[in-house]
Amino acid sequence: MARELGFPSPNYIKLVMDGQRNIGLRSIDRLMRGIELNDKEQEFFSYLIFFCQAKTSIEKNYYYGLMSAIRTPLNTTTITTEAYKFYSEWYHCVVRELLVREKPPIDVLAIAKKIRPHVTATQVRKSIDLLCELGFITCNDDGTYSQSSRILATDNEVVSVGIRNYHSKMIELANESIDNVSRDKREISSVTICTSDESMIRIKQRIQEFEEEILQMATDSVNSKHVYQLNLQFFPLTEENK
Repeated sequence: MARELGFPSPNYIKLVMDGQRNIGLRSIDRLMRGIELNDKEQEFFSYLIFFCQAKTSIEKNYYYGLMSAIRTPLNTTTITTEAYKFYSEWYHCVVRELLVREKPPIDVLAIAKKIRPHVTATQVRKSIDLLCELGFITCNDDGTYSQSSRILATDNEVVSVGIRNYHSKMIELANESIDNVSRDKREISSVTICTSDESMIRIKQRIQEFEEEILQMATDSVNSKHVYQLNLQFFPLTEENK
């Protein structure tokens, strides 16, 4: 096939399929011709390549939006699309925590007023609908809501775009809290260190263990009424010499 499409290397297509070679702009038309895509499929295929090779979240969001715009219900994976929506809006996780503590009848406006920065009652209602659809919460017979144990897989490339959006927004909110939240109600600190590759791995493990410990403390908490966000940032400030 590579030879028939005019590729100089006989194993070019195999390298692409194995993830060892990116598809260049000049190669896109050859590949689309070889697998006989129609016009709509060619457009989607091109956007998919650009999405996979995008370097920034902005680029990935752009091409994902273009792909979503041309997809039909027949080839759309609902859980992937909805999972992307969940992670792309920071307040869905807040609604999920608040909702299970509300007594019926549920007042979406009251929930909206508790969230900072403020969201609308319409956003809360749509968030509840999405959470129910994904199985993150369930409505009980008495009108209350409960959290389910269902967990979305986050290794999907499309979902990971939403996760990056989520983290970016939460970091932005943390920055705003420096001016908007009194010091007695927040804890923001940082430390700059020099470490080895081995210590870096150990530090990451300790951070993950710490997160698990915090989650357990929250689970064991009685009469919980505040929703807090914990951000942990650990990233390099220097570039490794090659």
